[in-house]
Amino acid sequence: MRTNSLRFDLRLGTLALLTLLVLLFSAISVAQTTLATGSITGTVTDPSGAVLSGAKVTITNVDTNQSIELKSNSAGVYTSGPLSP
Repeated sequence: MRTNSLRFDLRLGTLALLTLLVLLFSAISVAQTTLATGSITGTVTDPSGAVLSGAKVTITNVDTNQSIELKSNSAGVYTSGPLSP
């Protein structure tokens, strides 16, 4: 009876260790994904310094030629959100 209990404890410990490792590697991969992105935020102004609302902003990755188009808000601010390299 003692041997069965020991096997059960060993299996449970192994399962707990494997679960912990899966969670750890999942967290690491998410952290790497987060670090591999960036964002761009700015304010669109005219030559006199007045903000421009509704201005079209295009951000282009020159390596991939991939573009996104944004519009500035009422304060002239635009934010790209996450950008992949």
